[in-house]
Amino acid sequence: MPLSAYRHDLEKLYAARIAHASTDPRQVLFCRSLRYLIEHAEDFDRCVPEDNPFYREFTGLLKKGFTSEEDCFSLFECMVILFRLRQCARGAQTSPLERDVLRHFEECGEWSPDDETLVSEWYWRRIPALAASRG
Repeated sequence: MPLSAYRHDLEKLYAARIAHASTDPRQVLFCRSLRYLIEHAEDFDRCVPEDNPFYREFTGLLKKGFTSEEDCFSLFECMVILFRLRQCARGAQTSPLERDVLRHFEECGEWSPDDETLVSEWYWRRIPALAASRG
C-alpha cells in the first residue's frame, strides 16, 4: 500500500507525539517530519518504492503503533531514507524541512558514511547509486 494509505496512522502518531512534544530539537524535527509526510504523502507515493526495506519497516511500525523511544529512533531513520529517496528522485529540489532532516542526519554525529549501519549504507551509497543508474 502506498504511504498515502497510511495517512490515518500517520495522523494518530503525530497527535500522540505532539501531545508529548518537548522543546528537544530532535523531537521537534520528528514531529515536523511527521506533519510533512501527512501533507505530502502522495508525493512520496510517486518516488518511494513500497518494496524498500525502510518503507516496509516504517509502515510496519505505523501499523503496530508507537511503543518506545527506540521505535521513534527507527521511525526517524526510516523517514530520513524516505526523504533521501525523494531528494534523489527529484534532483536537488528539497523543501526547507527536508533539508533540515537531511542536514541533521549528516551532521548530528549519530551516523557517518563509514559507520557500517544499514541506514548509512542506504543514505550515502545505495540511494545515490540508484539515482545515478536511472540517469
